[in-house]
Amino acid sequence: MQRRCRPGAESPYALRRVLCGAVVLLAITLVASPGSFGTPGTDPPSRPIPPNLLEPIPGRGGVAAIPGLDPNLRPAALRRTPAYRRGLDDAEALRRRFLASRRAAEIRAEGVAGFAAFTTAPQLLALADALRQEQDDARLALLDHLARHGSAGQAALAELAIRGGDAGIRGEALRRLTRPPDAGALAVLDEALRESRHAIVDEAGVVAAHLEAVEAIPLLIFAQLAVDRVPRGGGGGGTIAIGTLTSYVANVVPVVSGRIRTVQPIPGLITTGVSMQVRDSVVFTYRSGVHSALVGLVALHHGEDLSRLGYDPRAWWVWFNEVLVPANQTRASQALVKDG
Repeated sequence: MQRRCRPGAESPYALRRVLCGAVVLLAITLVASPGSFGTPGTDPPSRPIPPNLLEPIPGRGGVAAIPGLDPNLRPAALRRTPAYRRGLDDAEALRRRFLASRRAAEIRAEGVAGFAAFTTAPQLLALADALRQEQDDARLALLDHLARHGSAGQAALAELAIRGGDAGIRGEALRRLTRPPDAGALAVLDEALRESRHAIVDEAGVVAAHLEAVEAIPLLIFAQLAVDRVPRGGGGGGTIAIGTLTSYVANVVPVVSGRIRTVQPIPGLITTGVSMQVRDSVVFTYRSGVHSALVGLVALHHGEDLSRLGYDPRAWWVWFNEVLVPANQTRASQALVKDG
């Protein structure tokens, strides 16, 4: 799936064009030169190997959650809490009073100062949701406010980087995310990579690449390709006929005109072949953003370009279990001996 940057003239939209281009190029850069990340079997990376890259992915069941995430910072769970609903009411009241269109700069500054009252995870997420359509000055101040509030702020920033809507704000949120990824950002990534909406999953792949979240590799393997069944009545049925047409004289009609008597042939057609009735169908969606992130993160972690595996989840699953996991176990053992 490709992303288009929003066109614009000078500031602030010129900034949006640059940011959007930087986000798209990030995933491409990780894939472009895998050799720069080293070769398989070299010294272990500075970051510890995530535990989910030391164990095979089971052949059945779902993929385990990304290790290190904070389950209390999952956006879907936060939005169901009473604290979020109260925070959303407060944020909407602040927006209407201080940040509505055409407010004076002094009044808007007072509204931005009111962000300080939002400090907990449900409040920060509610504030981010309430200001999604606000003007740039308020939204940029919001991002700075989120960046000062630890894991809860990182979770809200990651949510905006994936679902922010506006490409410029997504890029600004991405720039404020910390590396290595925080527990809050990992919680948002884990949730977004399991989404059914393709655009959301693709954006999550871009964020995973930016954060160098190698712990997301197992989820990326199965998120790069989606299989959607076409519902009955949704255009999935039809008939496919393959055959040869042969013409023949099916009938004749007598024609009399004065002393002339003749016949007019009526042609017919015979179809010889196969007719197939389509009763069910599926749609394969290739998520290019997720695939680019996967190839880049594998190159970063393992030092090998695996773009040759394409979008085949089984080929990636076999490689993960038979190549990556044994290599990581060896590297982990060597690190223990070296430290001991």
